Amino acid sequence: MPGTLTEIGVRDAVPSDLDFLRENLSTLNDEMTTLIRSNGHYREGSSGLNIEACLQSEAFLIAAKGDERRGFLSIYHPGSTKGALLPLRQQATIDTLFVLPQFRRKGLASMLLEAAETKCRGWGAAGIGLSFLEGNHAAAAAYQKAGYMTIRHAMWRSLD
Repeated sequence: MPGTLTEIGVRDAVPSDLDFLRENLSTLNDEMTTLIRSNGHYREGSSGLNIEACLQSEAFLIAAKGDERRGFLSIYHPGSTKGALLPLRQQATIDTLFVLPQFRRKGLASMLLEAAETKCRGWGAAGIGLSFLEGNHAAAAAYQKAGYMTIRHAMWRSLD
């Protein structure tokens, strides 16, 4: 059946994915700004995603059908201490998950989360944490469906 998830794979990002990632991290930043504004929490000058820092410190997974990229997920893991007799099992963090709008609600987020969990197990991570903006109901549903649960609420206050 054309367009099924079996035709879609998840792979590690490679240098040729940089333009795709930069463009869509910018799109994600715009979507986040819109969501923050709709919740009444946006202020001019608010910092957004530091795209270059993300690209330098995180591992990226790409969901693609052949050469057609459809989404990505980024993970941060501090790694283990070299030479430690008992390495600390640190938590990995999913920083961003983004599926192109035309491919949403087709199971790609679940595929990316599953691939991230496999990668994190390989790193020896003790668990995976993530956060998302209040009011992002699609993200909440995707994470709950994948077995993630709320263990803490975070709050923020502008000092401006």
